[in-house]
Amino acid sequence: MFKFRFQKALEQKEREENSKKNELFIKKNNVTEEETKEKIIDDEIVNFLKDYQEKKTGKINIFQLRQCEEYLEVLKNKKAAQRKTVEIAKESLLECEKELEEARKEV
Repeated sequence: MFKFRFQKALEQKEREENSKKNELFIKKNNVTEEETKEKIIDDEIVNFLKDYQEKKTGKINIFQLRQCEEYLEVLKNKKAAQRKTVEIAKESLLECEKELEEARKEV
């Protein structure tokens, strides 16, 4: 029976590759999850703007108008923060893809 001289080293490299594959899967799911959160915020902004436009056509006092504008600003800040989170998750995914490629080369 043939015995590969570096079998143990090969098996270790294959375990490392599989570990990177699992990590990549987790990172892809994370990106998808963060993008979904961003989409929910977008939908929230759209729905709020619809409601806001409807309120503006009826009677509205200055206090309500100010509250609406402040809430819209909060939503915009939330959206910007989530966009940064998505970008960080994507960068992490790209880094993981590079690490997986290196692991594949080593195998």
